[in-house]
Amino acid sequence: MKEFDLTDEQIEEIKKINSRMNYLNDLLKSENNETLAKVVLEKLLDEKVVYDLWFAKIEASLPIKTTPDNKMSVDFNRKKIQLI
Repeated sequence: MKEFDLTDEQIEEIKKINSRMNYLNDLLKSENNETLAKVVLEKLLDEKVVYDLWFAKIEASLPIKTTPDNKMSVDFNRKKIQLI
């Protein structure tokens, strides 16, 4: 497993993205109105793009490459990104 340091700003940024995604996901699960559920789903998909772009930006700045056999994970407590 390879690990790389993240800045406080990077940690806060991904925490906010994760928080928004979790909120939208929970909202979608509890929404019974089809029209509102569609709006929430669209917002969740938009946020997923932001999430994926954040990881792509981090990957581009490091000497690593994700493949189908590995993935990146954030250790918030240690402020590290891990290739596992």
